[in-house]
Amino acid sequence: MRILHYIDKIEPGNLLSDHLLHQVEIENSIANSKIACRKDKFSKILKEFQPDIVNIHTCWQHASARRANRARSQGAAVIISPHWELSELSRTTERYISKFFKTQLYQRRMIRQADALLVSSEHERTQLYKLGWNKHIDVIPAPVFHHHISDKETIEQLAAFQQKISDTRYRLAMTPKELQAVTSLLHAGIIESEMKLDENRLKTLRNLLPDQWKRIMLFAADEEIADIIALGAHRLHLQTPDITRVNRYPLRHSKQRGSLNDESLNIENPFIKERLEDITLDHETNINSIATMLINAKRLIRKRRFSLRHLCDLYRAVRYLDYDEYRLKKTLSKMMILRFAQRITSILASELLLEEGFMPLTPRNDRKTTHIKKIMSIV
Repeated sequence: MRILHYIDKIEPGNLLSDHLLHQVEIENSIANSKIACRKDKFSKILKEFQPDIVNIHTCWQHASARRANRARSQGAAVIISPHWELSELSRTTERYISKFFKTQLYQRRMIRQADALLVSSEHERTQLYKLGWNKHIDVIPAPVFHHHISDKETIEQLAAFQQKISDTRYRLAMTPKELQAVTSLLHAGIIESEMKLDENRLKTLRNLLPDQWKRIMLFAADEEIADIIALGAHRLHLQTPDITRVNRYPLRHSKQRGSLNDESLNIENPFIKERLEDITLDHETNINSIATMLINAKRLIRKRRFSLRHLCDLYRAVRYLDYDEYRLKKTLSKMMILRFAQRITSILASELLLEEGFMPLTPRNDRKTTHIKKIMSIV
């Protein structure tokens, strides 16, 4: 792992400088770590060094906020070490007016967008947690300030923290092969008849490395499909790892939990519900259910809360319920969601391997289909 530390300047004899120099020295035993200062060409260092983590050790400077944005745009995790600069005392008594405007302009946003905050004491963590700008906060006591802490302990804590950052950002590391493996495992776990996986897909599954399996299972947990993935792996005689002890930060933007509602519309507009009831006949309960699920799915996608669990629910409904395909198409057309349903059909085919003979609609693979996939984090 490559770690770039940013500080305004290194001053001999300065406690913060001494702390950072010592941290980089011991950190280099577990990572490739280096320091950049304000006078350095930060963009050039970013491009050449390609850090996994950029740790910024200063606040209240617009230059720091710009460097955080630049690091984030390059794909690096951004860690802020405030060193008490965000304490209540610092914010309210030292250059209060200036800091008030800086807070509004960039400082609060810089902290909120950071992957995590790293502090050296529980007291500082308590203050930052109370501030509420970012709840992803970890403590690693600095040996320079806490002489009872050994370098060995610090190295272990730094390694655990870096792994926590990596496991929280696992999705960025997922490869197309890992996403293909998710598709294959979902198909194997959801199909109620003979599964149809070609030799290339089976070979990919057999050749997955432990880190790849871990990312797949973290993804499955976040998408609420771990049970389906586990069943698919069992049917294919594959072992899945236990990720219950993986330490990571909570998701900031979680998906809607639970199954996709097929009984009632999760919308405020009563006229849509009335229109659906008027369009469908009394005996067309399955068509009503599928239309209800699709309307609810469209709403969740718009809110970026649609999960692979919900897609699996749609697969089961489309694949196994008994309904008149012509009447379903008419109903969806009158509800003005036919094109959306065709895009979902395309995604069911690509992500869950829904066979052509079980597609009630002609799949539609266009720019909006790709946009839905991006929202679902499957491209």
